[in-house]
Amino acid sequence: MRLLVLDAMVRLFTGPGDGHASLDGVDPLTAFGFASVGAMLACYALEERSAYFVLGFALACWAAAAYGWLTGAWPFTVVEAIWGLVALRRFVRRRAAGRSQGVLPLR
Repeated sequence: MRLLVLDAMVRLFTGPGDGHASLDGVDPLTAFGFASVGAMLACYALEERSAYFVLGFALACWAAAAYGWLTGAWPFTVVEAIWGLVALRRFVRRRAAGRSQGVLPLR
């Protein structure tokens, strides 16, 4: 079983059997999902730097939710949409706290 999974992964990321990495086997929807989750990861890692990374995380969550909806994975869609709402709430609260403490809005 493990060998079958490994073989499928190799075929997904390689071209027509030449052994070289290629994106030819990745359809646009998969690339969109990868970009959405990648943006989530990057924004999450950087959210201490600025409240706008928290907003970016929320937007990336909603992009990932759209990906889930397009692929028919509705539980993933629901969870990502909720995470987006939680992140938006955190962004609003963080911006309000920054203004009350005299922090510049574009920190």
